[in-house]
Amino acid sequence: MKAVSVKSKKITDLLRGLFFVGLACFGISGVFGFIDSFETFSDILSIAGISFTTLSVVLNIVNKRLYGQRRLLLMIPIILVAFLSYIIVRDFTVLKLLLIMLGSLVVPFKQIVSFDLKVRVAVVCLVMILSAFAIIPSGDVLRASGEVRHALGFAHPNILGMYILIIVLEMNYLFLRHKKALIVFNMLSILFELLVPNSRMPAVIIGAMMIYVLARDLVNKILVKKVVRWIVVGSFVIFSSVSIVFGVVGPSGEFFGGLNKITSNRLNLYHKAMETTDITILGNSKENNVHNSVLLDNAYLELLLTFGVLQMLIYLIFSVQTYRALYEKKDYALILILFLMGWFGLAETAYIYVTVNIFLASYGILLTGKENENKRR
Repeated sequence: MKAVSVKSKKITDLLRGLFFVGLACFGISGVFGFIDSFETFSDILSIAGISFTTLSVVLNIVNKRLYGQRRLLLMIPIILVAFLSYIIVRDFTVLKLLLIMLGSLVVPFKQIVSFDLKVRVAVVCLVMILSAFAIIPSGDVLRASGEVRHALGFAHPNILGMYILIIVLEMNYLFLRHKKALIVFNMLSILFELLVPNSRMPAVIIGAMMIYVLARDLVNKILVKKVVRWIVVGSFVIFSSVSIVFGVVGPSGEFFGGLNKITSNRLNLYHKAMETTDITILGNSKENNVHNSVLLDNAYLELLLTFGVLQMLIYLIFSVQTYRALYEKKDYALILILFLMGWFGLAETAYIYVTVNIFLASYGILLTGKENENKRR
């Protein structure tokens, strides 16, 4: 019996190790994918990440560990959609999400976030060091006012701001009980966002997270109110609808024209994207990709116009059901973080990419059940 137990532990350690290697590849690939001249390196790491996480999942299935027949049957059509879309779009975004969701049955979500934080901090610091020694270029931007926005090695200051935001949210989620330290950390992070990349939306989101740290009980009471809960659970639908309306209407009229100025011409870009790109079931090929004609900074329009209606529906279902499951678990910190990242998706595409937004791994809660929890204890 003891020999069987030792063997089982070795298998578990192997599967977890494979998953963590894949997760590290995804994390490093996600960062270097936003650095000029490192696209090939990023692609290689991405394929390695898919290989290691797939191997972990397959070995789990072979060893009949954690995956129930019903869950596998539910995942098959989604995996088929992801592969069919890859044939057209040449992008494994949804497949990566599914692999990390399945991997979360072997590795608890908080451990995934903790590991991702370590990898992300190390790689972001490496990029900054390489930039400081002029080994890699930095996509600094000069505003019309003469103010310089620093990218510190990334292709654009917004990318630096985005990665700092994810790191800050991970820190807040993992160390929520360290109230005083988090308040100081969040204040310094807001100053960094405003003074270095000058990324305003990430600074606002960090500010919202700091309010949660300061008044957690009060915010939790607000989150459980019926109307607020309805808005949060349906936020993907709300944000998607707002994005589509912005894309259809564009900067026309006084209200939308003013909003376009406030959002740095984004409404005009959304409108151009909707006009020049077809809406399809399984996404558009690289020849018809929306990014060929416009720089699109909206996660919801990115899903719709690049990946197609079916994959957007997959995200919608995952989002709604995950919020419901998290409300049952009373994980209000994660609910708020997912909501804030969903709001961030109105201005950046990062929200839909699990290699950037690791909090999407929480969708794995949809695959867990009582029998799985018992096996993991």
